[in-house]
Amino acid sequence: MKAFVKVKKNILNADYHSLSQKIWGIKTDNFFANRLGPDDELNNLTDFGFSLLYSDFNPKWDTVKIRWNASGIYLHETHTSGVIAVFSEFDFELPITQKAFFNLIAYLADNLDGTISEDNQQSWIDLVTFLKKHHEIMTADFNQLLADSIQIGSKINPVDEPSFYDLSYDIY
Repeated sequence: MKAFVKVKKNILNADYHSLSQKIWGIKTDNFFANRLGPDDELNNLTDFGFSLLYSDFNPKWDTVKIRWNASGIYLHETHTSGVIAVFSEFDFELPITQKAFFNLIAYLADNLDGTISEDNQQSWIDLVTFLKKHHEIMTADFNQLLADSIQIGSKINPVDEPSFYDLSYDIY
């Protein structure tokens, strides 16, 4: 999955643990969130990533095909000033990761006064339009989405995001 956020501001100051809790909709403060980035705060919008160990939340996750464990959400600055790429490793993500993906995009657009593109920067939509489009998954219950993801992930293999490596390395 991938999307782009065109931002007017470029400073965020967000603690990654609190932001992880917010984007996944986790009710407890006691959980481990993985991060890729220079520090504990999402200040530098050029390179950051989030992931959770879903097995920490539901032991049935062990029935899911192993490649789904690599599913993280990343953001990087693009060559275009003020445009951030938000992407994941797989073209189709499990519902639990979709929730975090869309909530992260909304968070960035809201806090950095941005607009959103889901079609490779061909068109841009405002936050209100984005929220209406993805409202159902963004507000869905964490535990229910995790259970749904276990069902799906135990049956199907992930399909790589076709432009993952371009987004990861070629955008600077």
